Amino acid sequence: MLTLEEGRLAVRLARQAFTAYTENKKIIEPRDLPSVFEEKRG
Repeated sequence: MLTLEEGRLAVRLARQAFTAYTENKKIIEPRDLPSVFEEKRG
């Protein structure tokens, strides 16, 4: 389970990715993410 701060980061990243792709057709490459985002989920 993500912490509150990790959840906020995930939502912020999702919004940035969505906006970058819909406005510019650009796929972003996030950097310096906490290791929790490398775990398999779902």
